[in-house]
This record gives sequence, C-alpha cells and structure tokens, in this order.
Amino acid sequence: MAGGMGMVRGFDSPRIVALPDGRTLWMLQDAFVDRAYVEGAAERRMADIRYVNNVLLVQDRAGCFSLVSRGDQGHVEAFEPGTQPRDTWKQFWWAASASATSGQLQILWVEMTHDPTEDDDPTLRRNPLDGPAIHPVATWLGVYDLGTFGRLSFSPAPEPGVMPIVGFDSVDDPDTGYTFLFGNTFLQNLALEPLPPFGAHSATTTWLARVPIGRLDLPAEHWTGDGWSRDPGAAQPIAQEGRIERIMHPQLIGGVWWSVTKPDGFLGSEVVVETAPSPQGPWTVWGTAPAVARDPKPAELLTYAPVLTPWLDADGNPLVVLSQIDPRWWVNDGGDPTRYRPQALTVTRSDG
Repeated sequence: MAGGMGMVRGFDSPRIVALPDGRTLWMLQDAFVDRAYVEGAAERRMADIRYVNNVLLVQDRAGCFSLVSRGDQGHVEAFEPGTQPRDTWKQFWWAASASATSGQLQILWVEMTHDPTEDDDPTLRRNPLDGPAIHPVATWLGVYDLGTFGRLSFSPAPEPGVMPIVGFDSVDDPDTGYTFLFGNTFLQNLALEPLPPFGAHSATTTWLARVPIGRLDLPAEHWTGDGWSRDPGAAQPIAQEGRIERIMHPQLIGGVWWSVTKPDGFLGSEVVVETAPSPQGPWTVWGTAPAVARDPKPAELLTYAPVLTPWLDADGNPLVVLSQIDPRWWVNDGGDPTRYRPQALTVTRSDG
C-alpha cells in the first residue's frame, strides 16, 4: 500500500469483504483519486487531485484493483452519494459493512455530518483532543447488483439509529446461516459526549445482533447475554473496555473468529488482535503490535481504524491494515499522499 492502489493515491478506514466469486471488495472512505496518474510517475499533492467521500476497489484473484465510482473519466464522484445528487463536505456517507449473497451486494452506510469548528464560527475554541469534528446521524441500506455494482435501492436501514450503529461491521457466517452485526456508536467527537471523570465513552462498547445471512433488510435479533431477542432494549454488550474508544472489526477465517481493535483510538499506542469460538465470545488476546506510522517522521502522524484482511498470511498470522494521516496535511505543502495510506502489519501470537 506504500505505493497507492492504482489511481487511488490516498485513503483511510477501509472495509475489506471477501466476495463469493473469489474477488475482494475494498470499501474506502475519504479517498484521493488521480485519474492522470501513471505508474512510476511523480505524485501530485492531495490538494491537486480529486477528493471523494467514498469509493470501491475490487481486487481480482491476481491482485489487481479496479475502481468503482460515479462520474466520468475526467471527474470522479463518490460511489454512493446517499440522498444527494453529488458529494458535499457537510453531509456524506461512509460504508460500515456489507454482505454479498444471491447476486446482490448489500452495504450498510453511515450518514455523517460535520460539526461546527473555528472555520465556521471564529468564536469557537475547539479542543484538539476532542477528536474529529464529525458525527454519525443515521444508518442506511444500499442494495447493488454484484456484477455491475449498479444501485438497486437506497433506503433507511431497518434500525436506522446510531446509538449504536447496528452493523458498524458485519460478517457472513455460512455455517450458521446468519450475518452477524457488530454495533458501536462511532462517536469520535468527544465534545458531543463529554468524557465522565471516572467513566468510559460510548465508543468503548460493542454490541452484537444477527439477521439471516444476506438479509440486512430485515430487523435483527440482538444478543442479550444468554440468547437472542428482537427487542433492542434487551441487548447486552459483548465487550466493554477502555476509556475513549475500542471498536471491534471482525473477520471469520477458517472457522475462527478474529477481531482487531486499537484501544483509545487516535490516542492509543497498539493494535490488539483477539480470537473467539463464536461472535459473542469469549474473546481472548491473540497478539499485539505497536501502532506506529510508516514514515520517516511517525511522530507527526496519527494511526487509527485498524481492520483485518479476510485471509491469514502463509504462517497463519492475521494481517492488519492500519490507517495513518498527517492531521495538518493541507498546510504541510498540500499533502504528501504517501503519508495518507494505510500500512499492512503482521501480528504474531503473544508468548504464553
């Protein structure tokens, strides 16, 4: 990923989904796409190339990537504009999770909005430690043709709220016949939910629900601690740890449930890989790795949003894709795209 992925020169927070035909779907957010890029050529700054809220990349069996977006050859648009005709900065959609069955691709999308900052109101004094000035407002379901990726429908999800986002990540489990939906509030703007002196932020809690496999259009059953209920009020978390953020991103590989987190999000210092016999747990630590940016000056970068690939390496170790960003890229010479690309980490099993 150090060299980008074709025309996509920078991106973060991918969701990686194995498709039934052997291809792999990468759902990217905040991507910078350079239609003029030629392999081996000097890279343009991010300020000089096209930004889109979301795009898809399809990885074939040979490892080659194809871009799926809207727009034409000269002007890329987001793959999913939501309820709007085109991208906007204030209101946008990020892919949360997906299920691909029966010739259709279903994607749960999180509608996001930007919160006011000093750029909007000079009297505001925002604390940088409050995190990004964005927050989720609704959950939507998009349905697409798996061959053409053409949109078939776009509507509110069966559980359209965001406290938590039901299906912030998901995994199809053919053996049980269910798609399991992992829930989190993804509330990163701490100014909207001030951290209590001795408590934890809502994004430290993970919930679990399930639907028949590939039926993200149906109301879910929620894990209650000892069974399943259609009553969301009966739900109990499967994990609650840390103080600021602990978002689980799972995969099911070879019958084993895997998950990766970065405790305390942007402020955390390591990624933690866990395994479990079932999606509700118990989850135990497999191994950890330092969450250090890939760059000569890593102290200037933030790392965040680790996800797992749907495959292990040749030694049976999980592969983690860890996002990184220069938070002041727009004033640092317009943004070097090499500093806004995830890195791949191999996490080995901890001794003992």
